[in-house]
Amino acid sequence: MQKYDIRQYSIYIILISINLIISFYSSVILKNVIILSVYRKISLFIPFLFIISAFLAYRTAETRIVLLNLVILIISSAGPLVNVLLPLLGRELPEIFKTSPKGFYNISLLFPFAYVLIFSFPDRIGRYSLLIPKIVLAAGAFLFSGFYPGATAVHTDILANLPILSLEAAAVLFSLFPAVLPLITGSRRTYTLAPAVSASMLMISIPAILNFSSFLYNLCFLTAGIIQLHSLYRIYWDNSYIDELTGLLNRRALDERLHKLTRAYTLSMSDIDHFKNFNDTYGHDSGDNVLRLVAKILYNHFGRSAYRYGGEEFCVIFRKTELKQAASLMDNARKSIAEHSFYIRQDSKNRKKSGRNKTGRSAKKVEINISAGVAQPGSSAVSAFDVLKNADTALYAAKKNGRNRVEMSRKR
Repeated sequence: MQKYDIRQYSIYIILISINLIISFYSSVILKNVIILSVYRKISLFIPFLFIISAFLAYRTAETRIVLLNLVILIISSAGPLVNVLLPLLGRELPEIFKTSPKGFYNISLLFPFAYVLIFSFPDRIGRYSLLIPKIVLAAGAFLFSGFYPGATAVHTDILANLPILSLEAAAVLFSLFPAVLPLITGSRRTYTLAPAVSASMLMISIPAILNFSSFLYNLCFLTAGIIQLHSLYRIYWDNSYIDELTGLLNRRALDERLHKLTRAYTLSMSDIDHFKNFNDTYGHDSGDNVLRLVAKILYNHFGRSAYRYGGEEFCVIFRKTELKQAASLMDNARKSIAEHSFYIRQDSKNRKKSGRNKTGRSAKKVEINISAGVAQPGSSAVSAFDVLKNADTALYAAKKNGRNRVEMSRKR
């Protein structure tokens, strides 16, 4: 049921486009004294964006994003850091800490290759954490790219067998790889993080691909920091408002939506018929699969207007829809669920013995049905929560009248 969020991609594309447009006109923009003053003050706070992002990523248990933000923090801090360290140490620092074209070129174009591997692997495999191997990989890539003088030559030699692919083009392709990773993993968090990771990696590479300047350098990292904070806010939002099992919006999201509803709406309450008996007969794993199936069909019909109310109950909000029309739409969803084939698969041990790894003739086909009730505001139901109670009453009337049907509330 996971889908790419077009709005999220659009936001990042707009940010990157604005970034590039400003960069091309930077020589004109920086002639303005006020803009120049504001730019210098903002650039001092860029590292703090990644400190905050790393902390938030740690709080949300996203090791991959913690590592990304720490590396970007080190790179973005290179300019201010070197101004403090050089007088104290009195000696030359590695190129990467000079914020120079050569040092930054290495790190910005070569780090995406290593980070793709970091992002592609999950945080854990079974009982084993991949935190240490990821840290070693990230540190190794950073040290090699920034400190080894021949890093660029090594990677250029590797790409020599692909004459149509330059180092810059390869960096862009590797930066875009996380954006397609959700098609492989299907993870909800990956769907949320992947666009931000790709956009951030592009931001790191852009100053090296274009003509290097301190303005472009700081502007790209400012944009990357904003993107990282936005993606972590999305993770927080998902954790708060998305039901983990079904992927639908949860009860908290429904309650907040009900508080904002005006009178032009209709509500539906539905649940799965005989679900308790189904769980007792076939087990909770099969029951969870049924919940996912019903949620998927409801989402296909109603999108983000479908909510998981709790247990086997679901709620749908119909905006600017009359009672009879809402009942008809709900009945179409009910028919889709009833017509869908659901098979109870053998347990893993039996599948291994029989040599069947997929659903076959030995799998048992069962019918899944839902009952639903719909209601709209009236003299007896002023608030949305009253309307929801009336829809729930209509739901129980549907069950009483034989189940696998939709009933309209008679209360006005």
